[in-house]
Amino acid sequence: MTHDIKASPEVFKETNLGLRKFELRKFDREFKVGDTLVIWEYTPEDLELTGRTSVNEIVSIQAVGPGLQPGYCLLGLRGDVDTGPESRVKS
Repeated sequence: MTHDIKASPEVFKETNLGLRKFELRKFDREFKVGDTLVIWEYTPEDLELTGRTSVNEIVSIQAVGPGLQPGYCLLGLRGDVDTGPESRVKS
């Protein structure tokens, strides 16, 4: 299954470069290990999508743990497993 989410330019950049390997999300979808998480960059000024995406595989899900509020989950990510880091950004 593929899940589309939006991210600010700062979060998008860190994820796209492989520096951020997690995503803290409200657990309001049926996330599963092996699913694809497509992160869409948006501009904070007008909340418009830039067209840039980062495609990631969900490799782990933590829904319970110290500091994790009920109803939230921490998704472990592996970025662009099919295309490699040199072509991470899609536009």
